[in-house]
Amino acid sequence: MRITLSLLLLAGLLLLTSVTRAADPFRAKVSELATLVKKNLEGEALALGDFKYDSAMENIEGITKKLNITTENGFKLALHDELQKLKQPMNSDAKHKLAGTFAVKEFVENNSKFLSLTVKATITDSANNESSFSFTRNITDEASIAQGLGLNVSFKPQATRSEHDQDIRRAILNPQSAVVGTEARNSTDSLFAIEILDPKNPLSLELKNGQPTV
Repeated sequence: MRITLSLLLLAGLLLLTSVTRAADPFRAKVSELATLVKKNLEGEALALGDFKYDSAMENIEGITKKLNITTENGFKLALHDELQKLKQPMNSDAKHKLAGTFAVKEFVENNSKFLSLTVKATITDSANNESSFSFTRNITDEASIAQGLGLNVSFKPQATRSEHDQDIRRAILNPQSAVVGTEARNSTDSLFAIEILDPKNPLSLELKNGQPTV
């Protein structure tokens, strides 16, 4: 299977996330946020701001310093898509603005340490700079964490949760990808690939620090 994406869609999302699951838990969480936002606005227009990585929210040392956050716009693009599906009015000059932050955190469960992804979003009224809505979620399933951070990681179906967590940590500390011709892949024998067209011809890719870039 080959997925061909436009250059615009890949702006700020230069990593290929390979998650071998039928469902899309990350999109489900973004859809949940979009539904809450639409309900809160009650038909009023929304200006969609950026989602930024917030190192102040971290509670681990070392690992997150290795993060090459190129997916900050990934949250924004996904949320924009979900809001459009709900027919939420969008206007860059709207008085209500939604923006957010996210960060990697570590938590302990059954005496084992796991990574989580904390996402915070706030709607601010530009007229009085007051918050009318806030949303915080701690995402703990490994597929959503990988997608949210744009990690290039492939999970083995029979692996344990701890093994998946280690896969995520390795993807952060030592990101690896493969370039086959004009395609970016998780590995040379991967069944999934991304090709960037501009506008119709594929662009050349090269590996930089283990990541495919234009």
